[in-house]
Amino acid sequence: MSAITFFGGLWTIGGTIVMLEHGDHRLLFDFGLVYEPERAVLEASIRPRAAFRLADLIRLGRVPAIDGLYAQDALRAPAGDPRLPRPFSPEGPATAVAVSHLHLDHAGAAGWVAPDIPVYGSEPSRALAEALAEIGEGIHPARALFGVPFETPVRHGPIRFFFVPVDHDVPGAAALFIETPEVRIVYTGDFRLHGARPELTAAFLERARAFRPDLLLIEGTTIGPREALPDEALTPEAPPPEGALSEADVRAALTAAFRETEGLVVVNVYPWNLDRLEGVLQAAEAAGRRVAVEPAVAHLLRRRRGLRPLVYVPDLRAPEAGVAPEIVAAPWWEALWREADGVDAATIRQAPEAFVVQNRWENAFALLDLPTAGGRYIQSGGEPMGGFDPRWRHLEAFVRKLGMTLSVVHSGGHAWPGDLLRAAAAIGAPTVVPLHSRFPERLAVRLPGAVFPAAGRRYRLRRLAAERGVVLK
Repeated sequence: MSAITFFGGLWTIGGTIVMLEHGDHRLLFDFGLVYEPERAVLEASIRPRAAFRLADLIRLGRVPAIDGLYAQDALRAPAGDPRLPRPFSPEGPATAVAVSHLHLDHAGAAGWVAPDIPVYGSEPSRALAEALAEIGEGIHPARALFGVPFETPVRHGPIRFFFVPVDHDVPGAAALFIETPEVRIVYTGDFRLHGARPELTAAFLERARAFRPDLLLIEGTTIGPREALPDEALTPEAPPPEGALSEADVRAALTAAFRETEGLVVVNVYPWNLDRLEGVLQAAEAAGRRVAVEPAVAHLLRRRRGLRPLVYVPDLRAPEAGVAPEIVAAPWWEALWREADGVDAATIRQAPEAFVVQNRWENAFALLDLPTAGGRYIQSGGEPMGGFDPRWRHLEAFVRKLGMTLSVVHSGGHAWPGDLLRAAAAIGAPTVVPLHSRFPERLAVRLPGAVFPAAGRRYRLRRLAAERGVVLK
């Protein structure tokens, strides 16, 4: 008999962890951490205990206590704590993990999974994970993914699954199609219809309908409270939210901003969003500017897109000065400088109107070397991402200190509310679980067949005899 347990993601952004069981086999998907920027700021002064890191995460409730999933040495803690699960054992259930994409709210805890347990992702996700590991980013603790080409089935005992590409703001994003002898499930992961590749999501919706799932698990990130999203705006016919931009709109807005700004332009982009980075390069070219990017971002663009933008360092006479030591020590550092064109603060000071500088918030002090007065700082998806993040007011104050104008030019990675409802209708699953949302109940009232499982409870999945659909019992 098939059974399903929702360990996380039902009432939160991210932290999605679902376990599907059939016989002595089980598949977990995704394996992320809840996105809570306010907690990261509050705990910044607390030193993590490296020796007890996983045990502490479990005891704080941020990683689920699932028996047989973690290695014995990773579960190290003072003896006798009943809150910790039993470690992995070869005699336990055959377990596999699949991640829809690499964002940390979907894959951030996968590094704790025992090495004997395979962690699968799409082949583009595997390739991106490899490149991110080279710059010290991605899943921590680091671990390799088994890359699976799109639409290629993986058999895990009686459980069969495959990845179908969707458009999201990170390469390799996919929906999961899962089948047991008793039930068919589609899990959307994160998706959108207003991004750089809407045709991927359109094809996914057709593929999902043809799959005839009994159960649909659909994200609902953009569903907000009534004061932000009135009931009349939560319909399949609803237009895009006021002020919302598509990825094409972002590119046009960036081009206009680059042309209109008289001085230097700084852009803060989430560097895993390679489509956005390419959009910045194209917009700058159209506006007659050159883009200078941080060394780690230059390496990502070289490895994953074959692009060779200008590389910014504070001083070309000593490129390693002002760059993080772990970047300078990376094996790719010397090759980057042999092949790349570099630019430094002295060059930009001569003609700031000719440049766009990519800069992450964590490296913001590098902007103190540049002629920022009278220029523009464009927040385009990098951290901090908005007023919900306590760091946002510090960014605003810092930009004022630089004498720059702050602009937000961004397109989110998640389907707009009307698109969510149209997507669910297009797939046509008779049973639906909304998740990855702080307000899933608002989406549920618009979805026929919506159910609300309880976190941590194991439900047997019984297919309805008269029609498709399942009962969670």
